[in-house]
Amino acid sequence: MGEIERNIMTIEVEVKSFTDKIRDQQDLIDKRECTYKQEVTRLKTKLDEGNKIRKKYKEKEDQCQRLQDEVTWLRNQVNEKDTTTKKLKERTNYFEGLETEVVSLKEDIKK
Repeated sequence: MGEIERNIMTIEVEVKSFTDKIRDQQDLIDKRECTYKQEVTRLKTKLDEGNKIRKKYKEKEDQCQRLQDEVTWLRNQVNEKDTTTKKLKERTNYFEGLETEVVSLKEDIKK
């Protein structure tokens, strides 16, 4: 074998070695890209779940506010009714007192 043939064989071995290294690097890149895509998918899923939770939280918060507003309105209604009831009791007592006084006056007149 001549020197040229040995150089050609050496070059072929180096080319095969570089080709193998390139293939290995490409495989590693492909694996990393696959892992990256899986991680992106996982993070998007978590983000979607987080957005759904935030939306539900906001809906519950709004519902809670509506209920608090309704409770406040009902309390105001109860207070208003209590005030009306108290005024009616006061008037009833006043009229009962007047009625008693009228009955007493009638009895005084009969005597």
